[in-house]
Amino acid sequence: MANHPGHLGTLSWDIAGGTSYVAIAQIRDLSGPSFSRNEIEIADRSMTNYYNEYLGGRVDPGAISFGLTWDPISTTSHAQATGTGLLADLETDQCTQATWQWQVDGCGGTATFVFSGFVSGYDIDAPFEDVLTAEVTIKISGKPTLAIGP
Repeated sequence: MANHPGHLGTLSWDIAGGTSYVAIAQIRDLSGPSFSRNEIEIADRSMTNYYNEYLGGRVDPGAISFGLTWDPISTTSHAQATGTGLLADLETDQCTQATWQWQVDGCGGTATFVFSGFVSGYDIDAPFEDVLTAEVTIKISGKPTLAIGP
């Protein structure tokens, strides 16, 4: 069983929905995607055992969330003023969703998730005795692809 250090991963995006990815700077922790499946109850009055029965429904790909060291003047990933950063994406009309790529480099291989999504949360924190941070949530839309390579 291989162990892979989490610090070797990168999250990148193409705000136009293409494949020209720009890495999100200063990410600290990253979690997700958080897959879940809807439950469809199929019990009816003819069932005599008093136990509900279910079918698996549609899959919700969930979200990816990450904390980052917040730089309010960064033009590549955090800024709102330039209209190109994560906070700006939160406020943008979502006719075109960004394409995201989360690549994890491990010992002897690479795993890459590619998915469409949009910024659904952006929470800034300014602690008294620590660095400025932000917690960002990306809602995944559709089925992500996972590629495993050398």
